[in-house]
Amino acid sequence: MASSEQTTSNLKSEIERRFDAFESAVTQRLDDLEHRLPPIPGKAVALGRAGADRIATATGDIARDIGRQFSRMTSVAGEAVQTSVGQTRSAMGRTATVVRHNTNEAVGQARAQTKRSGRAAGRSAVALLDDATRAVDPSNGTSAVLDEWTKSELYQRAQELDIQGRSAMGKRELIDAIHAA
Repeated sequence: MASSEQTTSNLKSEIERRFDAFESAVTQRLDDLEHRLPPIPGKAVALGRAGADRIATATGDIARDIGRQFSRMTSVAGEAVQTSVGQTRSAMGRTATVVRHNTNEAVGQARAQTKRSGRAAGRSAVALLDDATRAVDPSNGTSAVLDEWTKSELYQRAQELDIQGRSAMGKRELIDAIHAA
């Protein structure tokens, strides 16, 4: 009996040690990632972490319950040990998958947001320079620059300038209307 209780205690300690080590490593990596991300993806990671923490807490509770039952059922000790280890590994695998998925999603969102911001900043800078050039020298057109824009970009600039009839205009007409605005 004493040997079985000692084995149970050792197994329980080992499971808790491994769980704590894994949780610590994941927490450190997520802290590092969360501090490097912009606010919106950082919050997405924080949400994923909250879900992961909840899963980890539930997993810890399950592991503790299994440990208590395991202590009471010394006659089936071998089978109970295999079950608890398998459940713990499965829960940890699911937790890691959720964290990995949320992290990848947050990184993807950050990249997309950065690209969108860069394109918008570029368009705004060109538009400001065009406006400044026209204000200083209205005869110095910027059609060469606008010719490089896509029709979609020209349409968006026409929206910003509130140009009437822009939806029916072609690319050349949009350029001319932007210059006239």
